[in-house]
Amino acid sequence: MIYEFRGWLQDDSNAAYVEESERDTLIAKCNTGEEWIYEAGSDVGYKEYQTKGYDLQGAYSKLKTRK
Repeated sequence: MIYEFRGWLQDDSNAAYVEESERDTLIAKCNTGEEWIYEAGSDVGYKEYQTKGYDLQGAYSKLKTRK
C-alpha cells in the first residue's frame, strides 16, 4: 500500500487533488513507513501494522474519493 500511495502522490495527473505541501508531507510519511517496515517491521505485532496501515489508508482513501 505504501508503494501504491506514494506512486499515486507522485503521478502528475493527481496533482489537482492534493496541495503540494500536503503531498510532500504524505510522501515523507510513506518513506518513513517504508523505513520502519525494513528496520523494525519483523519485530512488531499485527496491531502495530494495522494501526500504521489505517493511518496511511485513511489519507489515501480521502484523496482517491476527492478525485
